[in-house]
Amino acid sequence: MRLVPQELILLFTTHFTFTFISVFPGLVPIRAHTPLFYQLFTSRSIMFSSKVFFFSSALLVLLASWVSVGFAISSGTGAATFFNPGPGACGHTNNGQDFIVAVSAQVFDTFPGAGANPNKNPVCNKKLTATFQGKSVSVTVVDRCPGCAVGDIDLSPAAFQKLASLDKGRLQGVRWTIS
Repeated sequence: MRLVPQELILLFTTHFTFTFISVFPGLVPIRAHTPLFYQLFTSRSIMFSSKVFFFSSALLVLLASWVSVGFAISSGTGAATFFNPGPGACGHTNNGQDFIVAVSAQVFDTFPGAGANPNKNPVCNKKLTATFQGKSVSVTVVDRCPGCAVGDIDLSPAAFQKLASLDKGRLQGVRWTIS
């Protein structure tokens, strides 16, 4: 059996109506001598159902937007590499002696408040602490790493050397947190 969108909406709103009626029985007048099926599909009941559907839909949209804004990727575990800095996505020009980091494109682009201008991204100038095998380094976010996976970071050579020798090239299992 395949349901068309109108039937799905009716099924959805009827479910929420029954739930509402069972939770708040005094708010919905049920006529004692009228069949329940008829009561559910009168214009008054359908108006009530559509209001419940509208309210529940609005609540779901609000919840979804709150979740997407409220939970930025502010920590992770992944690989750490190093790069030779220059002009970065945040509008700064740095060198290899600066303690800086480029975060993955996914972290950079989805950080709350990120817009079309990367120079104004709120993740810019945030402090990131990276930890590897008991060693830590504190760096400043100044760039976007398009080749990095979500948990990966790209450090300046000076910052990378606080965790391991440059000969390692790539460190697996680096934990980091943006504060």
